[in-house]
Amino acid sequence: MSIATVVLKKLGLNEDEALREIALFHASQKLAEFQQDCDLFEKKYSMTFIEFEKKNKSEKTENVERDEDFFAWKFAHEGMLYWQEKVEKLQKSKCLLY
Repeated sequence: MSIATVVLKKLGLNEDEALREIALFHASQKLAEFQQDCDLFEKKYSMTFIEFEKKNKSEKTENVERDEDFFAWKFAHEGMLYWQEKVEKLQKSKCLLY
């Protein structure tokens, strides 16, 4: 019996539960990273990404910093939504086990 199996038994987890917990931990970390990036942009521009996107589309003048921020924020926003979905699915599957 491996040390990992012994530890899992002591924790009252089977391999599927342990794997789910590890995946949830890492997915939650990724979500927090993307959320932090979004929070920085929201603070900088005092608006949500959706509001910023609408405003950016209506701007007629070129602004390199704003355009760079738009693409960085879009990447962070899409990453946040992706990992948020994964975390929610992992949390729901956890509830089904107990």
